[in-house]
Amino acid sequence: GTNTATAIMPDGVYPEYFGVSPTNTTQWNNYLNYVNTTLGKYFRLYSKVYRIPVIFLAFKSIIGNEDYNNNIASITSTSTLGVVSATETTYLKYSLNTSCVVCCYNKDRAPELGHITFKNFSVIANGEQTAVFLADVSHFNMDNVLASGGTESCFYIQGAWLCYFNNLNAQPNGSYGIVVGNVPRVTSTVTTTCTFNSCFVESLANTTAVCGWYINGGNSITLNSCACDHIAGNANAYIFNYTTATLNACSVEDYRGSNALFNIYDSEISVHSFFGTNNKNASSMFLVRNRVTLTINGIRYVGTVTKPAVNIVYGATDSSGIVVCNYNTAQLTNVSLPVYCESTSKLHFYYKNEQEHGRYITNTKTLVTYA
Repeated sequence: GTNTATAIMPDGVYPEYFGVSPTNTTQWNNYLNYVNTTLGKYFRLYSKVYRIPVIFLAFKSIIGNEDYNNNIASITSTSTLGVVSATETTYLKYSLNTSCVVCCYNKDRAPELGHITFKNFSVIANGEQTAVFLADVSHFNMDNVLASGGTESCFYIQGAWLCYFNNLNAQPNGSYGIVVGNVPRVTSTVTTTCTFNSCFVESLANTTAVCGWYINGGNSITLNSCACDHIAGNANAYIFNYTTATLNACSVEDYRGSNALFNIYDSEISVHSFFGTNNKNASSMFLVRNRVTLTINGIRYVGTVTKPAVNIVYGATDSSGIVVCNYNTAQLTNVSLPVYCESTSKLHFYYKNEQEHGRYITNTKTLVTYA
């Protein structure tokens, strides 16, 4: 008889197995379709630059190799890519009308989409709205992923639940660094129970920049040891809208803008052990707008202060809210704790979480210092 051999594709499939080239759309689509539709397969990438002519649409994990010099894989577009789909939506009816380089979304709640990992690679957008776009994902893990560019954002996470993000690095040149929820502001995005560990937004200097972190319509969002540095212009470091979130040991350093570090609207936010340094141009640390409960447990601020380091500013009219501050002003360098309240606004303020130290402020813009 005749001896024959059948090639068996390994579980981790590299683009090179399909002879891909930066301009051959058919080769890339064949590679993506094979991995996405073959049981037990996932995407593997060598520590090199992959230039792609199509959106890297992944319904399986993407795992990049690390070489001996700690280099990781890089994915970038050969030319500006289009939107994922102008007409289709996800299972929960999220729009896919977003241009991006890498995308994962859930169309029909396929069981295999429940536990996907993106790990060890970078994504560079070249004219797309965002570098990495996730929509309607659950039990999703992302670890050691860097995203840069994007006319709007670096990471756009629209509709996610029970997801874990570790060591993300956003280097934006658009309006946002990391978007969790969606834009514009809405009351709910079914984004819930997501944890971000050691994630970093840096160097947002675009004149149209809005903020580093934009979290909108989220519930049970946790940020651990996350940061937002070197922000310029009129941008905020963090914006929270219609969100419940906890920040543990997060920071803002070298803020070069003229706005507030935090801009909070209709949200419940707890801030624990916050660190700030060299943020002398910020108009305030916390800009507290309508229907906000803000709890602060521990702030350390280092550096020269030309404006108050900690302003609890209630900026909206016809509004009311509560701010609870559980920290010692001795931790701050030459800083008192002023509170501004816009005309027709009302603010309940409790210092050190003690009711007897609370005061009620209304119809005043006078600087009030609590000691």
